[in-house]
Amino acid sequence: MKLRLFALALFLASSMPATAAPIDKIAGWSIYRNEDNCSAYSVFSNNELFGIAYDASDRSTKIVFTNADAKSLDEGDTRTIDIYLKRADGTIDNSREGTEFTLGVDSDGSRVFVSRNLAEPALADLKNATAIVLFYKDRKIAAYNLAGTAAALSAVERCSMKVHHIDPKDVFAGESSGDS
Repeated sequence: MKLRLFALALFLASSMPATAAPIDKIAGWSIYRNEDNCSAYSVFSNNELFGIAYDASDRSTKIVFTNADAKSLDEGDTRTIDIYLKRADGTIDNSREGTEFTLGVDSDGSRVFVSRNLAEPALADLKNATAIVLFYKDRKIAAYNLAGTAAALSAVERCSMKVHHIDPKDVFAGESSGDS
């Protein structure tokens, strides 16, 4: 399974990992430090992988997942997939409907979907979500429980800031405190 996680991480062209081993494990998520970002991956009960990569330099997030049933798709194909996040209060965030994903083929033939870069507040929204459901047209293609994601994604965010030599204090520099 570690090799499969590594192969999935290798698929991310801008996310070449420095090592095959995760740098940390948090609540079922393996954290990786990559060349240009950091990422968290988890293996779910259906043996499918779900991951989130974050690049602090442009504050972008990518969603990555495998789908063994997508055999008719070839390397480089794109699909428009609707992303729905369930919040703790039960409401649904549908602000990422129509997200473009590019397909790659893992060494074992699994199909790997990688989203385009998602702008902020994508990482914060994923930290606060309890579940994610992905639809292609009107068909549900994947659903994942995001328990433990907040802690794992906080670690990914800190890791990516280190990759890009960003001081956390600088992130808030120039922001108004809201006090008058």
